[in-house]
Amino acid sequence: MTSAKITADSASKAAVQAHAMVKATDPTTMRSAATSAKENADAAKAELTKILADDSTFSIQLRALQETVDPLAGAFVRKATEQRASAVQDSEEADKVLGDGLDLSELINKYEDGDLLDELNAKKTVRTEAATAKAAAVDAADVAAAAVADGRGVLVE
Repeated sequence: MTSAKITADSASKAAVQAHAMVKATDPTTMRSAATSAKENADAAKAELTKILADDSTFSIQLRALQETVDPLAGAFVRKATEQRASAVQDSEEADKVLGDGLDLSELINKYEDGDLLDELNAKKTVRTEAATAKAAAVDAADVAAAAVADGRGVLVE
């Protein structure tokens, strides 16, 4: 039985006993009803005190949890932000590598030497790896930031 139900039952019994005490004509019945009413009222008061204490304990525990989680969430957001900044920087560096072009005379010389195909394949590999790393790092940072934001929303609500 829940504490609220016990409290309601005890209060109801106390009211019934108090009514019986008022209606009684002989002193023994009045004393018995009064004692019973007092016991039920005390039981209702004890249960109500317990409910209030449980509520207070829950509030204290929730506050302690928020005080613990909020700094951790903040640190996580900072780390995700740093990782995102690093990913953006890596992306910019990759863009520089990808953007390096060859002038026409270099192309002709490399074609004649047979090195052009090897260099183009190497650049293509670097470009692919850089683009993949960039996308993965930015996605991971975005997912981490979103998870922290969702977690904070749950705590605030």
